[in-house]
Amino acid sequence: MTVGEVVLPILPGASADRIVAWRGGQAVRADELLGDVLALSRALPEAPAAINLCLDRYGFAVGFLACAVRGIVSLLPSSNAPQHLAGLVKDNPGVVALGDQADPLVPGCPWLDVAVATAGAGRVSPSEQPRVPADRVVARFHTSGSTGSPKVCDKRFGLLQAGHRAAAEVLRQGMGGGACAVVGTSSFRHMFGFEATVMLPLWAGGSLTCGTPFFPADVAAELAALPEPALLVTTPYHLRKMLEADIDFPRCAGVMSATAPLSADLAGAAERRFQAPVHEVYGSTELGMLATRRTHHSATWRLLPGFTLSASEAGFVARG
Repeated sequence: MTVGEVVLPILPGASADRIVAWRGGQAVRADELLGDVLALSRALPEAPAAINLCLDRYGFAVGFLACAVRGIVSLLPSSNAPQHLAGLVKDNPGVVALGDQADPLVPGCPWLDVAVATAGAGRVSPSEQPRVPADRVVARFHTSGSTGSPKVCDKRFGLLQAGHRAAAEVLRQGMGGGACAVVGTSSFRHMFGFEATVMLPLWAGGSLTCGTPFFPADVAAELAALPEPALLVTTPYHLRKMLEADIDFPRCAGVMSATAPLSADLAGAAERRFQAPVHEVYGSTELGMLATRRTHHSATWRLLPGFTLSASEAGFVARG
């Protein structure tokens, strides 16, 4: 680090006993998470980048933060297809892979089992947690290519953290409540799931959950197992399937939807079913979450605090 460089805590504002995650019905405290992050950061080899393939959202978060501490860029591929992973290894000499599976998933690439590396890790006080330079590139996403050729999108630690804390404030105002547990049906290796189900709860005082329920009954069970009310992060596709299912859902603090347009009718039906406001999120892999609206009540998007919208020859451009 250089003199005058801005550095940020990996878990801002946390007390040692704050619940930051739920795993198998058990609460995970902030000092436990920090202990796991430091244990993994020490176990990581020297590498410019790492492919994070954890299936458990908590393990994924520990891997991401440990890499950020070490200055290793987390590669978050759009696909786990073998040929895609092989391409990442080829394009990133010296890359390592980490996951929570006993068997390596990326042939020819050094593999680190997160569960083994963090076994027996002690607790670390938030006052002793590591800090990361705000300008450090910590994540690299790969777009799907649905709007053209696939692009590489680098994310810096400071902008990621600031954006999520701004989003949290908007959601709290819209839901009329405080921090809560977050249940997500979206993949946490894609931009929306990463932002809303991993970084948002960790950096805004909430708690993440480890599973990614797909079927409506699984979503209901996950919500019921958590302190009520929880925030549900999902997509219009999943919302429609949940409303079609003849089951009861616990009351939610709110619902966040993205990845596809959400109709006002579907948003209204979801608000009645979940007894909670439904907020639609507008964003992109390149810029992350940009704006929100409560779709059943208004068609107007509101930019998150800190973002501005300006016109250019290429069209409208949002900047954070």
